[in-house]
Amino acid sequence: MRYAAVLSLLMLTTVLALPQARRNDLAQKNHAPLIASFDISSPDQVAVERLEHGDVDLLITLNDYLSPKHPSEPLFDDELVCVCWTGNTEITDHLDERLFYKLGHVVAYFGQNRFPAFSETAYEGKGVVRRIEMRVPSFSAIPDAIIGTNRIATLIRLHAEYFARTSALRLLPIPMAMPVVQEGLQWHSMRNSDRGLRWLIEHVKAQAIGL
Repeated sequence: MRYAAVLSLLMLTTVLALPQARRNDLAQKNHAPLIASFDISSPDQVAVERLEHGDVDLLITLNDYLSPKHPSEPLFDDELVCVCWTGNTEITDHLDERLFYKLGHVVAYFGQNRFPAFSETAYEGKGVVRRIEMRVPSFSAIPDAIIGTNRIATLIRLHAEYFARTSALRLLPIPMAMPVVQEGLQWHSMRNSDRGLRWLIEHVKAQAIGL
């Protein structure tokens, strides 16, 4: 019996990590190590420290947050997009720069220290000042803060497409150049020979193909 702790961005736990957990009952049939349970938590400012202390077996996060002290592998690249309610009365065929600055924005921060999403640091780095109308504690709170309003928000495409499958959301290109979002996975160097962790890494990488 093995215990695997996976730290990942909120929606990655749904579209990337949890599908592996659901398929874990097939592990024995595939001659893979059986992982008894998954403990999946959200990212914070001490994620790498938790990896160092052995509290986290596998870290799935932005490449910018990975530690140079431990092995890592690229997972996938993504892009930032804007999302709005399908009934938004301000946006017609596209989101131009004028509307981008005119409309109210919803942004997500995490934890007591208000850890910012990648989109927030990206905008800040470009000197983009938006009209923030609402701050929410998670990505999953963004759809409810947008639906029925003319507000917009910025998400990575993977998150936006996931939410759009269950909520009345529309994806829109951001009217300015934005950096590529690069996701990676990392584990402690002391766990290189861990057969169960290696199995988990390879299956997560396989799940990420095509994202």
